[in-house]
Amino acid sequence: MSKRFTDISKWLSNKWFFTLSPTEKLFWIFLCENCSSIGIWEENIKLAGILIGYDYDANIMDVFSERVIKIDESKYLIPDFISFQYGSLSRESRPHQSYIKEIEKQGLSKFFSDIIIDESNTIPAKRKRLTQNKKDEIIARDQFTCQYCGKQDKKEFLVIDHIIPLIKNGTNEDENLITSCINCNSLKSDLDLKTFIERNNLKDKLLDRVSKKLNTLNKRVQTLKEQEKVKDKVIDKDKEIFNEVRKLFPGTKRGNNTEFDNFTKHKNWKEILPLLLPAIEEQIKYRQNVPDKTFVPEWKNFKTWIYQRCWEEEIPRKVEKEDVLKVVKENLKKEKREQEESKKVKL
Repeated sequence: MSKRFTDISKWLSNKWFFTLSPTEKLFWIFLCENCSSIGIWEENIKLAGILIGYDYDANIMDVFSERVIKIDESKYLIPDFISFQYGSLSRESRPHQSYIKEIEKQGLSKFFSDIIIDESNTIPAKRKRLTQNKKDEIIARDQFTCQYCGKQDKKEFLVIDHIIPLIKNGTNEDENLITSCINCNSLKSDLDLKTFIERNNLKDKLLDRVSKKLNTLNKRVQTLKEQEKVKDKVIDKDKEIFNEVRKLFPGTKRGNNTEFDNFTKHKNWKEILPLLLPAIEEQIKYRQNVPDKTFVPEWKNFKTWIYQRCWEEEIPRKVEKEDVLKVVKENLKKEKREQEESKKVKL
């Protein structure tokens, strides 16, 4: 039997849960415990009623409209289910891959773009991508010789080292890979090449062997740094725009750094950014002009508003007096034509 986490704080500190009636509380717990591994519940209100022991009507799902999204005629999604049960989903994690595959199969990627993390650039992932074939190729290229101390040895006593360590943004490109004996590899660890040379008095011997590789790498690193500077300037400008959006948003929100970091996890965040400000302005204007006693839900928190793509919500058009008169006139004309046609038939 599968097991799931449950939120015990709902009984003591969840204001939303407090507002539910006892039968509604039971229905919510039923939803959370009977949805799929990615939070999808196939509607079966009758079955829920039988198991709980209460006769629910079809409107019960309206009670949970802030926490549940209807994705088709018979399916509902609990968007916060995945983040509560698993936290972030990593494409590098085998257990998570099945969840991500199901999310994509159901066409729900847009709801989870901020928690599906691509860890392909993490150090463990980079190490994993360095195949044994590539290692053998580098060792053969370096003629089974440690490029740091010059010692020759059997393949099983040699390892592949990164000249610029992975932890310092090194890559798996051939120019950054070098054959090392176990002892030199242990001494170098995550040191940069300059520090390693100075500590082990290897300068003259080592530079002859790796100078060409080092020059190539230095040029590449410099190019990458320049590209990063340009990228940072663009990001800073986007961050300023996002902060204006955040300030305007009337609901609860956190600091700009936190909100922007969450926002940029969306795969297409650059396309979304220019849509946010006009959407918030339009929604504020609509809320300010709704007739008295019209139900208007409270603003969601900023992260949820973005997460649930609320900027795409269509604002109901205000019905003007002229529109009503126009419809009345059209109905009168239609009625008059029908009466005339009726008279012709009688004649």
